[in-house]
Amino acid sequence: MNILFSIASFLMDIVSIAQKDKLINGLITDRKVKDSIIKDLMKSNTELMKHHISQKKISVRF
Repeated sequence: MNILFSIASFLMDIVSIAQKDKLINGLITDRKVKDSIIKDLMKSNTELMKHHISQKKISVRF
């Protein structure tokens, strides 16, 4: 009886660990996607600022 309980407990622990591993991997993937989006937005912002500054210089000349 103790052996069956130990095996059942062990299997439940393995299932729990597998579920947590899946959640952690999902969070890691989500974090990487968000980091990538942030980098893209920062790059776009830099380009827009350069464009804005060059437009200001052109408008000041005229």
